[in-house]
Order: sequence, then C-alpha cells, then structure tokens
Amino acid sequence: QEDSSQRTLNAAKATIQGGEIEINWLATENLSFAANLGILDATYDKMDDGVLINLNAGRVASRSPQGPWAAVTDPSDLTPARVPDFNAAVTALLDAPLGDMGMLTFRLAAKYVDERWNNDNNTYVFPDYTTLDASIMYTSPDQSWRATVFGKNMTNADLFTSYTHTSLYSYHVVQQPARYGVEVNFSF
Repeated sequence: QEDSSQRTLNAAKATIQGGEIEINWLATENLSFAANLGILDATYDKMDDGVLINLNAGRVASRSPQGPWAAVTDPSDLTPARVPDFNAAVTALLDAPLGDMGMLTFRLAAKYVDERWNNDNNTYVFPDYTTLDASIMYTSPDQSWRATVFGKNMTNADLFTSYTHTSLYSYHVVQQPARYGVEVNFSF
C-alpha cells in the first residue's frame, strides 16, 4: 500500500553511457559563441527482487495522468529517472564598446532538454522543453555600475522539477514561467 514515507533502495546495477561536446568560439574580439550537446543512454541491468516489487507496487497503484501502469518483470523495461536522452544549448555574446560612454553587452541563450522520467517506477514523464533567455547590459566606463534588461524563459516553457504522489496528495514543483525585468548593480 502506498504511503507518504520515503524509501531508499539499491537498484543493484545500471549502465549510463553517452557523451557531451562543448564548443567555445571567439568569432571576433567582441563576439563569442558557446554551444554544448549531450546524448545519454541509461538502463537498469539488474535489480534486486525487493526493489522491483516495491517499484511495481507504485506502478500499479499510480494515479499518474499518464497511467494506468502495468507491473514489469524485466528491469531493463524501466529507465533511470531524470536522464534525458538528449540536451543542447547555445549562447551568443556581443560586446559593443561605446568609447568613453561605457559598453553594451547583448546575450542570447537557448536550451533544449528532452523528455525524461521523473521517478524510478517510470509513472510520470517530464515533457521536453526549450527555453530562450536574452539580455542587454550597460556597463559604466569605470565599471562601477551596470544595468541589465532581461527576459528569462521567454518561451514560457513548463519547467517541471519534481512530481510527487503519495496516498495523501500529489504535487508538482515548477520553476518560474516567462519573466522580464531590470537589474542594477553597484560596486563600492
């Protein structure tokens, strides 16, 4: 029977393999790009019977919006939680010197994360998402202060960071939606 208690169980054996590529390119003295690409493959190779029984109890009793779920007999039918198969990001920075008037810095960043399981019994999938952030920063000539106009998560992606279900409740933890603002920093 499901309850609200926390359990830590050893899965016995899993394999996570993949790779990541990062590229940084200084295109000009004032323009730079950074990009990364990650690919992962995660599988359970072996699982203690007690762990599989416990995970199956959660699968069968799940009230996940993506259920109902059947019990599994082979651990390789489950995927370790929070391991996206694919993720990528790219950032561009442009510095625009204003001579004796300071500097403007333009930043544009995009990020993609593939869908991934939230929990060990694979009953809730976090959807894939793409975010876009942008900012324009002014820096004073003596670098004693700066002001930034920014937009974060401008695609308004649903950034689920957690989903928990117990016999008493279910809840999501979600990062902030699209937001815009101005920051001013002073150095003394």
